[in-house]
Amino acid sequence: MSDSIQISGNVEGSVVIGDNNFVVNTNHGTIVYQQAAPQVQKRTLVPAPPRAPRGFVNRTAELARIEAWIRANEIVLLHAPDGLGKTALLKQAANSEAARAMPDGVILLESVDASGQALGPEDVIQRLFDALFESNPLLKVNATTARTYLSNARPLVLFDEVPLTPALQNALPDLLPNAALILSADLPTGGDFERLPIKPLPRPESLTLLADKAALTLTAHNRDVLDALCALLDDAPLALTITGNVLRETADSPDAALSFLRETPDSSPEPLRCALDRAFAYAFSRLSPEEQKVLSVAAQTPALSSSPDWLSYALGGIPLEAALERLQALGLLYANSPRLRLPPGFFIPAQNVAAQQVERVSLLAKLTEYLLANQSKPNFIADELGNFAAALAASSGETALALARALDPYLTLNGLWDLWGRTLSSALDAAKTINNPSAEAWTLHQMGTRLIGLGQKPQASLLLNQALKIRESIGDAAGAAYSRHNLAALKPVPLAKPVEAKASWSLTRIFVSAGITLSLVFGLFLLGVLAIWGGPTLTQPTIVVVSTIEMPVERPVDTEEPSTPTPTRTPSPTPDIQPPIFGRIYADPDEAYYGFYALRCKKDPYTTLFAFASDPAGIRQVLVTYWYQYSEDEIDNDAPRYRSEMKAGENGSYSLLIYHDEENRAANALDGEGGWMYWLVTATDMAGNQSFETGQPVPFIVYGCSSVD
Repeated sequence: MSDSIQISGNVEGSVVIGDNNFVVNTNHGTIVYQQAAPQVQKRTLVPAPPRAPRGFVNRTAELARIEAWIRANEIVLLHAPDGLGKTALLKQAANSEAARAMPDGVILLESVDASGQALGPEDVIQRLFDALFESNPLLKVNATTARTYLSNARPLVLFDEVPLTPALQNALPDLLPNAALILSADLPTGGDFERLPIKPLPRPESLTLLADKAALTLTAHNRDVLDALCALLDDAPLALTITGNVLRETADSPDAALSFLRETPDSSPEPLRCALDRAFAYAFSRLSPEEQKVLSVAAQTPALSSSPDWLSYALGGIPLEAALERLQALGLLYANSPRLRLPPGFFIPAQNVAAQQVERVSLLAKLTEYLLANQSKPNFIADELGNFAAALAASSGETALALARALDPYLTLNGLWDLWGRTLSSALDAAKTINNPSAEAWTLHQMGTRLIGLGQKPQASLLLNQALKIRESIGDAAGAAYSRHNLAALKPVPLAKPVEAKASWSLTRIFVSAGITLSLVFGLFLLGVLAIWGGPTLTQPTIVVVSTIEMPVERPVDTEEPSTPTPTRTPSPTPDIQPPIFGRIYADPDEAYYGFYALRCKKDPYTTLFAFASDPAGIRQVLVTYWYQYSEDEIDNDAPRYRSEMKAGENGSYSLLIYHDEENRAANALDGEGGWMYWLVTATDMAGNQSFETGQPVPFIVYGCSSVD
């Protein structure tokens, strides 16, 4: 007797990995069926290059080198600090003759969040695959399966400020041996790349760019003033462009701009940082109060870009068309499809002034409200993925669960399983925090199901059994059936026992054939049901438990001569790019004490930190970084950091005992006041891949007593 479940209602879709079809149901969790791999084909239309930047100045030598590298299918790294025009050069090169000749088009990959941390390495590979190939249902790929397809493609791939792990950098030549790749980054990194450092513009080109943006003609009268402006702006393309835009849009004189910039004090020992901060301060000073608030909201929004709808919502629903139009004319916001983004070189000064305009904690709360209110809109989660990931990282309890449940179907069905794993870890912490066993069981079910697709069957079995136990204990029959079904998918199909009597075998074959026929009919019916209910219907799903009798099937003996096997080429080993997976992390006890009064009142100044981490290749090291600070509202970047290695235990557990009075660390930071200990766990596998997980801050209570018992 076995449970068979029929899904209906609230079904989102399915995704295939290996020979498993993961069918997403948002009520009880994803379930797994055996299925042959889907048909995969190249997309009919190849992706076009991104729009070439307007008013691009020179860089003739750099463009010539890049174009030669594209023709040779090289991997190129453009590196320079933000503000020197990496993205503009990258997009200009993408419109060159060599780029447009690439048979499979030009793919532009960007991060979804400003920090570039939301997507993991295999999420990047999935996006590469999806840009070139289509399948139905979607095929979830990894570094090994993606190479089958990507190795035969010839695109130009642009990685614009996409952080790549060292392992993924090393894997790129094997993944895309026939492609040309251009990467942009702030600093030169490892990898077998052609490198091209981007430097400030030569002064003649700076003068041309500044005059062009300011709509001025270079004359003997204004040349000296413009030359002085170029010097103060360190010949940085972004600083020159913005200053020129302000001169054009405000009718300021170059002399007035020069006076403002000279009176702006240095903000850094680095000339480029000073130049960018000066240019931003000049532009910001020429904005209206409403325009300043719009720009501040954009700077505080964690996604790489912001929608006009969100900017308006954050400021109370006021119309922003005029403000957005002027900010774009000045170059302080620029179009990223229908969305808008801040130039990366202005992130630092914009966030500094934004703190005076918009309170970040309340803005994140409003962002979460906006995300949850609009989550059912088509393509909304795809557009706001960076904001969802950041809002989830900053949330806890019911809010974190709601965000995780909203993200779960999208991440599953779009193959973004690195981010899916981190989302589920956050959901598990939230469920435990609010003591919600139903949510905890759902999360454990999803975590175990994900590990089935990743081939980590022992860990998957452990998590699914935990989910099943909780669901049975709370009387969740439907959820238990889902978890039981996925556990059955982990078991190998039993081999048939030989049948000696020929007549008996013939009779068995008759029954089995009939059973197979009925199964096929039922299977086709089930597929029809899945097709009908493939959209996001909001009805309650039903569970049908069917009694089945499994009959042994004997395979007939093959009497033909064995054929000569066709030799196959053994693929080269695929680099491990999958980072470790975290389970639960927590502190015990969940509050802390320190100093003289703690000891006097018999309060131990110790906290033990626990973490669970696993990786198929093995864990090399698990480290904890921790620090003490007064406030829980925001991270104190100036507080001293302490780092210690966690001790390995059984079943993937790691622990660290922290003595808060060691070297008076807590006392020096908190000075006798209450506060918090923040902590971050870093797990590194044997291939050097890393995962990060933030623990709940540990509160310090100031405890006083008049005597000791």
